[in-house]
Amino acid sequence: MTLTPLSIAADGDVAERLRSGQWNADGLGPVAAWPNALRQAVEILLTAAFPMFLVWGPDRRMIYNDAYRPILGAKHPHALGLSFWDVWPEVRDQIEPVIDQAFAGASSFFEDLEVTLERDGGEASSWFTFSYSPIPAEGAIPGVLCVCLETTSAAMERAARQESEHTLLFLDRLTKATSSLPSAEAVMQRAAQLIGEHMGVAVCAYADMDEDEDGFTIRGDWAAPGSTSIVGHYQLADFGQMAVANLSRGLPLVINDNLAEIAPHEAATFQAIGIGSTICMPLVRDGRLRALMAVHHKGPHIWTDREQALVREVTERSWAFVERVGAQAELRAREEELRRITDAAPLLIAYIDQERRYRFINQAYQDWFGQPREAIQGRLVEDVLGEAYAPVRPHLEAALAGERVTFESRLDYPAVGMRDVQVDYIPRHGPAGDVVGAYAVIADITKRLDAERALVQSETRLRLATEYAEVGLWDVDEINGVLFWDDRVRAAFGVAPGTPVTMRDFYNGLHPDDFEATAKAYAAAADPQQRAVYDVEYRTVSPQDGAIRWVSAKGRGVFDETGRCVRVVGTAIDITERQRLSRQLREESERVQLALQAGAIIGTWVWDVAADRITGDERFAHAFSLSPDDCRSGLPLATAFASIHPDDAERVAEAVDAALAGHDLYRCQYRVLQGGGYRWIEANGRVERDAEGRPRRFPGVLLDVEARRAIEAQRDQAIDLLSSFVEAIPGIVYAKDRDGRLTLANRGLSELLGRAPSDYLGKTTAELFGPADDAGALMASDEQVMDGGEAAQLEEFSTTADGETLYWESVKAPLVDETGVVTGLVSTSVDITARKQAEEARDLLMREVDHRARNSLAVIQSVVRLTDASDPAIFRQALHGRIEAMARAQAALAKSNWRGGTIGEVARDELLSSTTAAARVRLSGGDIAIPADHVQPLSMILHELATNATKYGALSVHEGVVDVRWSGTAGAWSLHWQERGGPPARAPERKGFGSRLMHSLARQLGGDIAFRWEPEGLGVDVHVRLRSAEDRPVSREGA
Repeated sequence: MTLTPLSIAADGDVAERLRSGQWNADGLGPVAAWPNALRQAVEILLTAAFPMFLVWGPDRRMIYNDAYRPILGAKHPHALGLSFWDVWPEVRDQIEPVIDQAFAGASSFFEDLEVTLERDGGEASSWFTFSYSPIPAEGAIPGVLCVCLETTSAAMERAARQESEHTLLFLDRLTKATSSLPSAEAVMQRAAQLIGEHMGVAVCAYADMDEDEDGFTIRGDWAAPGSTSIVGHYQLADFGQMAVANLSRGLPLVINDNLAEIAPHEAATFQAIGIGSTICMPLVRDGRLRALMAVHHKGPHIWTDREQALVREVTERSWAFVERVGAQAELRAREEELRRITDAAPLLIAYIDQERRYRFINQAYQDWFGQPREAIQGRLVEDVLGEAYAPVRPHLEAALAGERVTFESRLDYPAVGMRDVQVDYIPRHGPAGDVVGAYAVIADITKRLDAERALVQSETRLRLATEYAEVGLWDVDEINGVLFWDDRVRAAFGVAPGTPVTMRDFYNGLHPDDFEATAKAYAAAADPQQRAVYDVEYRTVSPQDGAIRWVSAKGRGVFDETGRCVRVVGTAIDITERQRLSRQLREESERVQLALQAGAIIGTWVWDVAADRITGDERFAHAFSLSPDDCRSGLPLATAFASIHPDDAERVAEAVDAALAGHDLYRCQYRVLQGGGYRWIEANGRVERDAEGRPRRFPGVLLDVEARRAIEAQRDQAIDLLSSFVEAIPGIVYAKDRDGRLTLANRGLSELLGRAPSDYLGKTTAELFGPADDAGALMASDEQVMDGGEAAQLEEFSTTADGETLYWESVKAPLVDETGVVTGLVSTSVDITARKQAEEARDLLMREVDHRARNSLAVIQSVVRLTDASDPAIFRQALHGRIEAMARAQAALAKSNWRGGTIGEVARDELLSSTTAAARVRLSGGDIAIPADHVQPLSMILHELATNATKYGALSVHEGVVDVRWSGTAGAWSLHWQERGGPPARAPERKGFGSRLMHSLARQLGGDIAFRWEPEGLGVDVHVRLRSAEDRPVSREGA
């Protein structure tokens, strides 16, 4: 039979060598002489993409494809054609039975089989998944085909993952076992036992360093059965130079065999206490060696990197637990100090968490509620307040949402009865900026509100008589069931102007979804027990066309001496456009919030400094929100830095640079992005250098310090809590010791004294004030309160630097120690100057109401009597315009508290707000003040002139304009009206009511008025002479 040359379809190095004869052909002979079975098998082999090799004949000659070359490494191309046992002699004992079995006709398959191969000049464990299949030919089996895949990387990763999981389970068990222990000693003892048992060592010990950083005391250890405790005092120098050098620099001391690795006299120290090998981890804080934790074997032991990492992590975690226990003890002491101070304050003070539960109350809270602290703390606010919770709830929820809230309410307290109170809710923010609770500061304002209620009644009568505001007004007569709406409120409900309305119209006009909340708010305002401020927003539905509008309504009830609600009055504003903008803003805010999501945990890393490639385990990837695959393969340091909080990134970079510059040790706490927020971690590492001292590697670990920082933050917040309470209390608060020295004060006292706290704290009243210094009057009764040992409530006054007298309502209470001895005093003073002034203004206001009402009625009677009534429509229009002018003048006077006004204000109010052609009215003149009795006459003169110009003069045509100028001198003022661009002005044949009215008003001003009938338009000159120095015009621009 004639053999044809070998035809190989595949390209590649192996195929080329077989064609060209560059292989060991001694055993198999030339290719042209190969049997068909061998040739066919080789053709299949060379065209395959999977690693494969062929073992042929009794010499087990080996032919393989290009895909198998990476497995051979440097053994290719010499291995091509050699016996399999010459290529892989190291696996003959393990693989020969498998190959012989295949030559006997039996196939075999192995998955992740571990073998030891000679590679790169040394032995290495490798893992393979492969199959051996016999190749039959002419009744025999001359060869075996092997298909193989190396799985070394996957097998090693799986083993490492299992070991990591084992370590994580241990660390979790350690955390659970130590997190609730009450003392640092208990934490360390339990940690030593757990790690000793886990690692199977002879002894695990922990020690404190002396101040000289050489002596140390092993104050606790765990010893396995058969091992001896090593508790005692030692000198670090006795354990050798390596111990001193490593531990003092914060590096671990790792000795696998002290008899072989260190000097004999140094090894003797270890041997004397039964130690043959050791890992000793240092704890460095603030640049000083503080403590040690170590594990020991009796004899030699090769410590792995994972064992060292485990001891390092347990050391850090254990001391973190110890520091947390200490911080908690300090926190308890701060809380006790805070309680003593808040109990002495004459205010109700409480802290409420996000669950609406009381977590803190002071003594005054107990006294008012008639229950001990233990019966209130931990309970829901709703359960404690009962029915009184409903009006309080929205304010509390606003505070727990982050808004500082101040409101007043009337509540029935179990122990002290009905009280008017001012409540301040102050949000408390956690370390991450979220609201974790709210402080409640409650002051008794019963006396102040009694005076204010009387003033409100007077103000209401005046406002209903004279005010003409832009907002709508409503008034409910609760006794007679009568509802009043002005036309602005009617328009908001889609009701025609002037249409009578009832409470049924009000409730029927509400949107169904807003009916219940609005009705409850109105009922609370009219309820004598609640007396809540009526402050609601609701939608109305027009009965005409179904149009929906938004309305903001505010008001409050008016109660008589028996507590019965007689009226509910208030205002209403159309806020439809504002609601549309608010909804748009809220939707934009929600879209922004959807972008804030992430997650993370802690881990370990190694940074190749020269190549700038940082690799990390899966926990490191999660901690920095990175891909685990990217972290395993390595990525630039800048990529990891992108997850660090922007405020921390520069500080972290400086710490890294310092370690690279020569400090070697690296420790830094910072925040990384996790789960939609930032979490605090601590990074610890060290720089490894090459022979020239250049940074080579930078390994390290990440620790979770979120809980520890939270404890530290609570401690700091406890320190700040006292200041927060004091600053939150309105008015003046200060405390003195028994010698009369100021020990505590809030911002109110600093503002009163005009001094910084450093100028007065620690000083007595005599050292601060002279005999004539009224600022010290607030402290004049302090000694009497401390001498008497009883609290006092009194009214006091002081005079400011600019001569203003301030009135104060003060409550002073002695501070006593546990034995009842007075040790000082705490005082609060509330500014009641406004109340005093309100009481004085009340009587003046009543007299002014009577006087103004009489004058207004007299003017209205004159206007009605003199207005031409021949045409009812014209009569109504003229009368309405003139009364509106009076109303605008009265509104301006009310706004200035009846002190008068300026010519410019009157002109702008009358001409620019009520004239349809206001754009063609030009005003000029100084800011000339006029007395109160000039405002209304001047307003009505301007109204008459504007009405005439609109009907007959310059403003009746598009081209016409009106110039209005005014000026003043020491004893007079004048105003000039000039029309241009309109019809020529002609003198009337007889004086109409408008002319007669303007002449009458000019005489009322004590001046005269002159009319100029000119072709270009009407000109009018008003000259007023003032009757006294108080009436003389004053330019406010020169004031």
